[in-house]
Amino acid sequence: MIVAHAGVNRMILCHLLGMPPENLFRIAQDYGAMNLIDRHAHGYRIQAINLRQT
Repeated sequence: MIVAHAGVNRMILCHLLGMPPENLFRIAQDYGAMNLIDRHAHGYRIQAINLRQT
């Protein structure tokens, strides 16, 4: 688990998605939302972005 601010979360997601940093704000990161990322033998897989509990 990593707990971080939206900017840090966006940078991690940009890196994993292969997006250039200038597209940082194209990724939504609401207050208290979660991003689910699985680690596999060959890298990482993003399961959910900006997931909010209802």
